[in-house]
Amino acid sequence: MTWQSPKDCPKGTLTELLPINRDRNDMSIIISLEINLCSTNSNIKFVLACFYLVKLIMSFTILNIIMKTKILIVDDEKDIVEFIQYNLVHEGFKVITAYNGKEAIKLIEEKPDLIVLDVMMPGLDGYEVCKEIRAKEKYKNIPILFLTAKSSEQDEIHGLNLGADDYISKPVSVKKLIARIKSNLRQSDTDRNGINNSLIETGPIKIDKEKYVVYLNKEKLVFPRKEFELISYLAEKAGNVVPREQILNAIWGKDVFVVDRTIDVHIRKIREKLGDFSNLIETVKGVGYRFKEE
Repeated sequence: MTWQSPKDCPKGTLTELLPINRDRNDMSIIISLEINLCSTNSNIKFVLACFYLVKLIMSFTILNIIMKTKILIVDDEKDIVEFIQYNLVHEGFKVITAYNGKEAIKLIEEKPDLIVLDVMMPGLDGYEVCKEIRAKEKYKNIPILFLTAKSSEQDEIHGLNLGADDYISKPVSVKKLIARIKSNLRQSDTDRNGINNSLIETGPIKIDKEKYVVYLNKEKLVFPRKEFELISYLAEKAGNVVPREQILNAIWGKDVFVVDRTIDVHIRKIREKLGDFSNLIETVKGVGYRFKEE
């Protein structure tokens, strides 16, 4: 059967309702595929149908890739957890949640790509959780962002000393929080796919980027992720003065606001681990840092 004009022809609609489990949010994706069947040529109809079906499949392939990025949110305040969860899911992340430190330790086994961690929680507080995670070899490189009402400089320094990658004080805008999360994820992805492909040797220091360890006179030293990135970055540029702003952009990203003391804390921790060789990293006042070339 054929039709003489578009107004005479019927239309077929293929609608798929594909629910996606997003924890507490009753969300779903509805994709409607409309194919005009006005053509008198069955081959053209078949080609059109295939074209739109391929687009449909590609859309869900991309969605599945995005949803593989898993964020663990840990906070004892349910409304805060649900608010952050809603916004992260809206950005395409998969979210798992914990309301205390013990739950968080258990959920680490699900291997989240990043952890947003509160400090003040009953039982096991955020600092203790961070310390336990960093003590486990297979989880030590998971980015940890403290999100807490403890906003003093001493609190921030303590959190960074424990191995946290970022420290964010409440209250914070959701846009800023998401930007910090994405920045840390980009840096983590770079670590896995870009920078861990060579050895750096300078003086008594040998850095194995693939194994993520530092050797000092053949003695193995283990650094948290940010400290490792920082010593690697400076060692790669041994003999050259590296400005503070350049370090901030390279290690933390241009779209993230990090105060100067954050670099100072990480440098101090690196020097402590280097012991008698702490003078390998020199402070150039008013400019930045230099790794001695020997």
